[in-house]
Amino acid sequence: MLIETDTSWGCSVIRGIANFAERHARWHLLLDPRDHEHRSALPDGWRGDGVIARITTRLQVDQISSLPVPLVNVGDLFEEIPNTPSVSTDEVALSA
Repeated sequence: MLIETDTSWGCSVIRGIANFAERHARWHLLLDPRDHEHRSALPDGWRGDGVIARITTRLQVDQISSLPVPLVNVGDLFEEIPNTPSVSTDEVALSA
């Protein structure tokens, strides 16, 4: 998971993913703690089956989408990444 940990939003997303994984999947999660200003990439030698990330830069798009694994983008800055599902907050429903 490449999601910032210094915001309540990021922590909520991570908690939701962890809860899902605990109940429904046999996932081993790698969390890369970081803040919203210090982007990082996956560790050298990483051999995961997929990436859940909040994509915020074109460099991240290029680096992560070039990996031979599925990517799910949970951010709203780059919603139109080819062949990549995107999950975003429904602001209208949230405000109701």
